[in-house]
Amino acid sequence: MENIESQTAKYIYTDSNFEGDGIAFKKDDILYGKLRPYLCKVWLAEFNGSAVGDFFVFRCNLCVTCNYFKYFLLSHNFTDVSNGATYGTKMPRVGWEFLSNLMIFLLPKSEQAAIAAFLDEKCELIEQTIKSRKKQIELFKQEKQTIIGEAATRGVDKNLSLKPSGVEWLGDIPEHWVVWKISRAFRLIGSGTTPRSGLPEYYENGTEAWINTGDLNDNNLYDLFSKNNSQSTARPLNTCAGSG
Repeated sequence: MENIESQTAKYIYTDSNFEGDGIAFKKDDILYGKLRPYLCKVWLAEFNGSAVGDFFVFRCNLCVTCNYFKYFLLSHNFTDVSNGATYGTKMPRVGWEFLSNLMIFLLPKSEQAAIAAFLDEKCELIEQTIKSRKKQIELFKQEKQTIIGEAATRGVDKNLSLKPSGVEWLGDIPEHWVVWKISRAFRLIGSGTTPRSGLPEYYENGTEAWINTGDLNDNNLYDLFSKNNSQSTARPLNTCAGSG
């Protein structure tokens, strides 16, 4: 399952090797992940091989264009109805009896091919845009870190004279700055601990704000369920804590 990218129908090469009995597929077959259908794992096979049992393998007949049917399986409508018919709690999956009896469109192959070609072009354009935006975001992140690093360790006045700090990783600093040990700069340096799960008073109707690293986002911490408000609001949370 990890070889198929969610919602994009792309194959991802990995170092893992498949072992055990599987289901054979041929080039141009369509693999559909029946495990957690909401992940939308669909792939139009580019080579012959074997897949784990968590896939259905579709082999199109003369009435169906494989590339079109791939996009049909990727559609939100199909995903929603497939996901709504899953069974099992920990590893929900859709059954073949349900899936095989679903109704699909039967349109001329020329229209199927035209729709698939249209989607190939549009999806590729969107993918290129996403890659470009991701690259821009990474460049902005790097610029942000550079600005923070320069301002925090050199100041904002570019005309100040510098001197060696005497600390290798700090480098040169403005002449009027003084180097301290970090322990001298704070009244308290603590490390958070995880509250015992067996004590409900730590988790139910408490007055202390327990946080973990996942609660931090872009240097801000938000309290989504303030006890001072009747409605759930997102406001900055003023608290002091270590790692949750």
